[in-house]
Amino acid sequence: MKPLRILLLLLCCAVVMPAFADKKKEKKDRKRPDRKEWMAKMIDANHKFLAEELKLDDSQKEDFFAIYDRMMNERMRLEGQCRDLERSVSGKGKNVSDKELNDVITEQFTLEERLSKIDQKYLPELRKVLTPAQLVRLKHAERNWHTRLLKQHGKLPKSND
Repeated sequence: MKPLRILLLLLCCAVVMPAFADKKKEKKDRKRPDRKEWMAKMIDANHKFLAEELKLDDSQKEDFFAIYDRMMNERMRLEGQCRDLERSVSGKGKNVSDKELNDVITEQFTLEERLSKIDQKYLPELRKVLTPAQLVRLKHAERNWHTRLLKQHGKLPKSND
């Protein structure tokens, strides 16, 4: 009786395993979306979200997003430089010097200040396009956007909001 059970179990495994292998192959064969294409879609979705959250009228949209995109590009470039510096030392393992580590620490701990300076640089231009109420809602809308992205990617628990 036992050999029959073992034989049936092996037979089931032999039938099921190729199906799992095919699914793994399908996942490998699927191409990741092109980064530029993905980024363009994300920017478009972000624009739609912010336009709705800030209740932008048609005359404001073009001017606001021209300014906002320049500001965000500067911010992303600065954040990218910080990440590059972090990666450069993490790749060295134990061969990294204290000076290199201190450079990374300085970069990390001054990043928010430098991002704030970028925001301040663009504030006069934003004031010309947005009402004070819209400017107040802007940072809140950006936080909502990031929260939604995290929820969609399963990195943040869903709440009842």
